[in-house]
Amino acid sequence: MTVTFSYANFPNLWDMILAAAEHETQLALRLVCKSLRFKVDCLQARHLVISSEGAKQLLITGPNHHIAHFRDIYHLDKEPRFWSFHATRARTRHTRILDIQGYCPPGNDPDLFTYMQFPHLNVLRMTPSVDDDPDNFTPYIPGHFEAQTLVLFSNSEGCAAMDDHWWFDLYAPSDDDEELPLVPPVNRSRIPQSVTKMVLNLRGQNMELHDMYPFVTRLPAHVKDVVISAPAYRSLLNTAGVRNEVSPHLTKLRLVDVVLLPIKTKFTLVDFNWLGPSFEKEFLDELRYRYRSFFFKDVDYTVDDDMTRVMQRKTRDECIKRSTTVEVTRKPLISLQEQIDKLLSRIEFLSKEAYIERVGAETAALDLLEHLDLENSDCVEGEYDWRSKRACYGTQSQPDYWRQMRTPPA
Repeated sequence: MTVTFSYANFPNLWDMILAAAEHETQLALRLVCKSLRFKVDCLQARHLVISSEGAKQLLITGPNHHIAHFRDIYHLDKEPRFWSFHATRARTRHTRILDIQGYCPPGNDPDLFTYMQFPHLNVLRMTPSVDDDPDNFTPYIPGHFEAQTLVLFSNSEGCAAMDDHWWFDLYAPSDDDEELPLVPPVNRSRIPQSVTKMVLNLRGQNMELHDMYPFVTRLPAHVKDVVISAPAYRSLLNTAGVRNEVSPHLTKLRLVDVVLLPIKTKFTLVDFNWLGPSFEKEFLDELRYRYRSFFFKDVDYTVDDDMTRVMQRKTRDECIKRSTTVEVTRKPLISLQEQIDKLLSRIEFLSKEAYIERVGAETAALDLLEHLDLENSDCVEGEYDWRSKRACYGTQSQPDYWRQMRTPPA
């Protein structure tokens, strides 16, 4: 009996071949049979990028290439139904990383976002646009995109970065008193309960994340780890880059607002040495100063230390009085100095190299790099962008790419 080299007979071997193959080779193998077509689609759907293609349409790609299934003409003409197809949902079950790139106006959601399902999402990245204005972004988190890690990229203008977006010109209301909504009717201060790790990437700019995403200064308890990256990188091998003049003092104050209140959250600050050799000390000193004005129920304010000695007498007496009334099970046990040192121990400063060694290159790239494809970075600087090649899919030597676009989903 002849045994064919099919996916049904050798699934593990074919999985290894597909994982090691280049994108063009995967597309060629995709034409062999339905099984390989499905497996290639699932592999390429592991990391998807959503960007705006107009008021009522979204463009779906990978981080480095177009993806055949999401380039289908049926997707472009009948988007909601496309996302409801069992074939599409079978593929998005394999999506682990999702980028929402640039500003998706309210016309896109809830008409389109709500049809998308990514049940096994691990990482959601809210990345800036690669269009003419690289500071466009979507200023809320779709509540049903439940990922464990949320990566946010800052800019120096906050929500004002969208003022010149075409949405506000093309659909300007006739009444001068009216304003187009920045977002659909959603609560911008909420994030999915699934998020346990948050990354705040400052992109080498002054931080305005508090305006872009209001929840960053009021982090919920389910966020256990926060990574804050300072510089802008073109790749993990490059040295730090700065897009414009950054104020270390302003950055320090903005970061203190993020770190101050979630006292059980761990913070890792990556590559902040480029803001100056004294930044770490000044940042921690500012936190000490702020915490000194807090009242802690588990502190014995009668203990003399560097923190209690600088308190005003009246304030310290009031704290002593309040702390002695705490129930026996929660009686004061430590000094104010020990309490503040414990809070500051949640904060760790790392170099980029140390962070890569700790989390691995793939996670570090998702956390630290704005553009996983250097061509996107070139596009921001005015060069050509492969995403705009809507009329040219693949190379001229492989005309079967056109058939892959026209064939209805399996």
